[in-house]
Amino acid sequence: DVELLRRAVRELHAGYGRYTSPAATDALLDDLERAVADGSTDLELYRRVSAILPVLRCDHTMAELPPAIEAHRMRTPSYLPYTFRIVHGRLHVDVARAGTGLRRGDEIVSINGRPTGAVLEDVARFVPVDGWTDHVRPVAMASSSEFLGGAVDHFWPMIEEWPRSWTFGVRRLGEATVREVRAAPITYPQWLELDADKEGRWRNFADSVEFRMLDERTGYLSIGTFVNYRSPVDPAAILDPVFDRLREVDAEHLVLDLRRCGGGSTDVPDALMTYLLDVVPERAARRPWVRAVGVGDLRPHLSTWDETVFDAPPELFHDLGNGHHELRLPGGNASTDARPNRFTGPLTVLIGPANSSGATALIALLDAHHPALR
Repeated sequence: DVELLRRAVRELHAGYGRYTSPAATDALLDDLERAVADGSTDLELYRRVSAILPVLRCDHTMAELPPAIEAHRMRTPSYLPYTFRIVHGRLHVDVARAGTGLRRGDEIVSINGRPTGAVLEDVARFVPVDGWTDHVRPVAMASSSEFLGGAVDHFWPMIEEWPRSWTFGVRRLGEATVREVRAAPITYPQWLELDADKEGRWRNFADSVEFRMLDERTGYLSIGTFVNYRSPVDPAAILDPVFDRLREVDAEHLVLDLRRCGGGSTDVPDALMTYLLDVVPERAARRPWVRAVGVGDLRPHLSTWDETVFDAPPELFHDLGNGHHELRLPGGNASTDARPNRFTGPLTVLIGPANSSGATALIALLDAHHPALR
């Protein structure tokens, strides 16, 4: 298992050596190999691998939870009896299970005798992020579709023991004293019932778009996710009516709300730029880089959401001479032609701590190229 991981990272992963030196990454893999040389439990191997992969700084690269452990967590109470948000390094209750005595806004200052800050620091090292988008870690620690719950609940049994009970140090808003609250752990399905955004965890692009006019001349377009591979649609079928309406009412200002958007598929931001920019920059055509063309004997051990990538003809890849190859599709990788119904007025983009991946890429391009960004 360790050798497969080592080869996949070194031979295939485009992030190898990009943010962390190859020598440092290799040293971590060497440490892993020594640690499990005499055998390991699945939970311990998962914990160790999960602590290494974040050095690649790719939030699409993480270990898969072994099925037996996932099944155990589904039926065994081991979750916090509340959801929470992390604000400036402090953990505040969002939605609490009935009967706990907790309410929204309560600050949790300790968990089973450990200072909450120390718990968050321990968990943070397991949470992968794209590049230097470290600001998204607190969001993933509270709730993420990539984990069973948020990273705090997900990784607690790997940094502590399986919880038989919870004891919290709680400070109520506006109060200085800390009181002790005891509660029983809950199961993952019970935790999901508390999650205010449980439907949004698996939201698709087409279901996440909201448009309305704030006043006669100001439009508001909210996009909750760019994910367009589970239930794919043509982005233009969703966006055309929006921008037709803006032109029809002669809108003077557009507010684009991306606060809850973490990214997703590339076709959505590619299309959106053609509605927002007079001249779409060539680099927005998104020519992906890969470390290797073809995966050789690693193929039986690999999977992804679009497995046609493994069968892409080698002639489509151009050797850049820097250890990477660039995908160049016939006729171009994406349309860079501005739309006739594009919006040409001032644009305000609302951003937030959930922005990562394709959302940050779009925001950066708009920041660099939109002439009237607010």
